[in-house]
Amino acid sequence: MRFVLDDAAWSPAELSKQDLEESLDSLTDRLQVIRERSEGVSLYDGIWDIALVGPDTLTSLLYDAANPRNLHRDVRRRLSRQIDQISNHTFGDKSLPEFTAMIAGKPLLAPSAVYAWKNIEHNKNIACVTPRSSGRIGALPVSLTEGPLLDVHYVNNNSSHLSFFRSLISAENADGTTFAQFAKSAFPALHFAENAWRGLRDLSRPFRERREEITHHLSVLNDHGARIFALQEHRHIEKEFHALGISISTETKETIDDNYYCSFRKMEYASEILVFDWHTKIEPHIDRIHIHPGTKSSEGRVIIGIFTRHLPLPGD
Repeated sequence: MRFVLDDAAWSPAELSKQDLEESLDSLTDRLQVIRERSEGVSLYDGIWDIALVGPDTLTSLLYDAANPRNLHRDVRRRLSRQIDQISNHTFGDKSLPEFTAMIAGKPLLAPSAVYAWKNIEHNKNIACVTPRSSGRIGALPVSLTEGPLLDVHYVNNNSSHLSFFRSLISAENADGTTFAQFAKSAFPALHFAENAWRGLRDLSRPFRERREEITHHLSVLNDHGARIFALQEHRHIEKEFHALGISISTETKETIDDNYYCSFRKMEYASEILVFDWHTKIEPHIDRIHIHPGTKSSEGRVIIGIFTRHLPLPGD
């Protein structure tokens, strides 16, 4: 489980119906993404009776026949279905040292924050998934009556979701195997060729010494790669990546036309053999990430093919 459902106040009572519905819909969407990526969400088993929107509890928001906030039926139904998916993954009072946490300098009844804090203290990072109306987003300082001040991530959109998983890479000192496991959540817009991760052992330095740079390269490719490669012209592609701190180029015609040297740049993806002729450069003359701009099978998403120190070139 990497998430817990936020149970601190979601909004003041005066929040408009439209704003509340949009916020709850965004929470539903985020919970669905988390479920699709198998990241796991738990919730406090007493959340049903905590006032979340003014005096209204989760029970009254979703199930009360009187529908005190006059929420649209589809909004209630969609969120209740997502909550049902996680209702068997709960924690109770006995697992918590207290129930109130100081979140960004404000004391709040928040068993979820206490639960996340406790896990982080034991080197297991857990984020709170929260509706936008809570106003909580990103890494926020959280403390209890006793113990250190720790950052707890609050996730309510795609950007904060990605930031949380990318932060795990360094926070949990990921090795190559763990990094590959985090990739689906940290870089969800990227696809990876068969055996691509094996190349992390072939760099000029141990993986952990290259981890920050590799994270940056994959983050840029994830967040901007499809847009940049859509420019098609090589000079525009290189310029756009350069503006984001990435040096990139494609192989020469001489290399690609030579069957022997081209073979080193071929990898299998979705039962196709692709040529990964574009490559980002971790250093000017060493350590490369070979990529393909995308295919129909990858739904146009960038494919990572090879991590390597350097592939053979004609004349080497």
